[in-house]
Amino acid sequence: MIQKRGLTAYIAGASGLTGGLLLQLLLDNSAFSSVVALLRTPLPFSHPKLVQKIIDFDHIQSTDLKEGNYFFCCLGTTIKKAGSQEKFQKVDLNYVDLLAKFSAEVGISTFAVISSVGANKNSRNFYQRTKGLMEEAISKYDFEKILIFRPSLILGPRKEFRFGEAFAASMMKVFNPLMVGSLKKYKAIQASEIAHNMLEVSLVKKSGTYIITNRDMLQKRTNHEK
Repeated sequence: MIQKRGLTAYIAGASGLTGGLLLQLLLDNSAFSSVVALLRTPLPFSHPKLVQKIIDFDHIQSTDLKEGNYFFCCLGTTIKKAGSQEKFQKVDLNYVDLLAKFSAEVGISTFAVISSVGANKNSRNFYQRTKGLMEEAISKYDFEKILIFRPSLILGPRKEFRFGEAFAASMMKVFNPLMVGSLKKYKAIQASEIAHNMLEVSLVKKSGTYIITNRDMLQKRTNHEK
């Protein structure tokens, strides 16, 4: 990994599963001297590097961000939790779009975001279409690096119970070993693996726009285990 020092990272979604794990990695990494978490409500802990900035995501302003080096966007909800497709898009598309816009305006050089396997703005599937539209939206901004991570089903201990995801996760325990070759891109992935990939890939990639697939993230873990 490239040795850097004195970096500032912003993170949105730090109260969620993957975002929470990524936040801890950022705080533990010596490359970062400051980590700014954009939050609706405060986190139940403090850290010398951590700046908790409470914002209204429905009224995100450019002044919510200042200079920095990296923005990690781990925002995401479900249609059930949001209450409607429109409200889902507000979180997974509109919020992300505005955060990318303001990040570029203040000179943040790298924007990393969690999307989804199968993301496609022309998809008939609402979820995948929304993620595809989000990817298109952030790609128009002037970043040195744009990193789009496309995981499949994300596994890990969530704070809130999601029946659909819990059922799918239990099924994945059976089918995951059978997903090889072209099916590997659909294998469930641990949130911790996504978080580690987001940090490491963001630090080592050079300028450009990159799509990091579920298979890429799983393959990276396999290579590390060899």
